[in-house]
Parts: sequence; structure tokens; C-alpha cells
Amino acid sequence: MIACLHETMRIYPPVGAGLPRIVPRGAEVVIAGHVVPGDTNVAIPPYALNHCAGA
Repeated sequence: MIACLHETMRIYPPVGAGLPRIVPRGAEVVIAGHVVPGDTNVAIPPYALNHCAGA
């Protein structure tokens, strides 16, 4: 039962939104082939993170 609950929380965590990060000012970064300008908030939803087939 505990293993089932742990796997459920791994697959669909109880966090509603991703942990936001901010690209530093004056910097440009490339994320998944996309150029992201500085001072931009970026995040990935936990559901997408745990179900990404390309990782």
C-alpha cells in the first residue's frame, strides 16, 4: 500500500504549479532549443516533468 501511494505521488505530485525560476537580467539562455531573454520567469508543471518521454 505504501509503495502504491509513493508511486502515485511520484507520477502526480500534489503541487499545483512548477517551481518558478528567473533568468538572470542581461543574460539569454537556451531551454529546449528556445532562446529565453533575461528577467523572464520560467517553470515546468510537475505532471509534465514526470511524464516527459524525451528525457
